[in-house]
Amino acid sequence: MTKLFSFGIKEGKIMAVIQPLMMSLMLIMLVVIFGYGGIRVAAGTLTAGALVAIIFYLFQISMPFTQMANFFTQLQKALGASERMNTILQADLEPNVHNSISLGERKEALIFSDVSFQYAEDKWILNNVRFEAPIGKMTGFVGPSGAGKTTLFSLIERFYQPSKGDIYYKGESILGIPLPE
Repeated sequence: MTKLFSFGIKEGKIMAVIQPLMMSLMLIMLVVIFGYGGIRVAAGTLTAGALVAIIFYLFQISMPFTQMANFFTQLQKALGASERMNTILQADLEPNVHNSISLGERKEALIFSDVSFQYAEDKWILNNVRFEAPIGKMTGFVGPSGAGKTTLFSLIERFYQPSKGDIYYKGESILGIPLPE
């Protein structure tokens, strides 16, 4: 995640330099064309209408080049994303650390038992969360942005494992449920 963030920062810095540079070059080109065209119009070798037509043609030509540059930028991003997706899809399956369980008749609830979680060493996202969500009943999670609602679901889906505590489904730890292949 840190690597992706650093690539995003790098891209932002490059775009912060390239976009103003390209706009400056376009403005300089327009000033040069207006200046040279104005001299030619004053000398009588070019009509004012022809100068205006040349400027319109330049704008019409420059737009496809800009769009093409944006297309190649987006293509590079898509190639990088698909490469990361292929890496994830080709990764070995996570070993099952607990014995697999059958989801037979057990206590009909999803239980968070003193679950704590942190992405970074010094910042806890969840701290000793306890609740019981009965299966077949509606349970809502409400809170401001950044309160940990998405993290709760990421833990249930086993994208992450709790730093402390355990999550139980029908009386058994979810770590015992085998992940689909």
